[in-house]
Amino acid sequence: MQAITGPWPSLIREISIKALGDGGFEGYLEWGHARGRDFQCLASIAYLIDKLPKHTAPGAPQLEKWLQETRPVPPEFREDLVDTFRIFVALARDKRWSASLNRPTRVSPIEFVMIGVLIYSHRKSLSMTQLSSAIEKLRADVRSKHVDIRSNSKVTKDMLNFITLKVKSIGLRSDGEGDQPAMGTVVVPQTTKRKRAVLRSDDEDEDEEP
Repeated sequence: MQAITGPWPSLIREISIKALGDGGFEGYLEWGHARGRDFQCLASIAYLIDKLPKHTAPGAPQLEKWLQETRPVPPEFREDLVDTFRIFVALARDKRWSASLNRPTRVSPIEFVMIGVLIYSHRKSLSMTQLSSAIEKLRADVRSKHVDIRSNSKVTKDMLNFITLKVKSIGLRSDGEGDQPAMGTVVVPQTTKRKRAVLRSDDEDEDEEP
């Protein structure tokens, strides 16, 4: 799958470089990505976002077919995906929000994918604290219904139903500061010297880039 060339796999590789290295999840988020599934999970997030509101998790054949598409990646889609992962990384790297990603256990591959979809779907309306709370409730909800949290049609459908139908109607934890939407407010440091995501401020250092 990683050997496929074209605009869509190139986008996934770009996201992979930004999200999975030292400036991303590395050292901050443990998730079940053994057996080289990193690329597939990142591609699954992009696929599901592209296909919303479709409620079907893609298998390898569907992903490969999608990655082989020759249509150009729309600039808005690329920006949305980059913004989604910028927020995802910030949630993982900041202790104010990371507990929902590490408890009660490490994130499974399907949870990783669905958390990405949740962030994309609600980043324009929920704050970082509210997103963290929604992730916690998403993981609790799927565990109340399924013993084995794997990528199958039932787990995927339940998680997507929660994301699209339940998030806005459940009580989410507030940051107590007006809950400004996460989109456009988060900056993840590009160096490894600083270990936490930071919020933009009027006196922001020049080195802190989106």
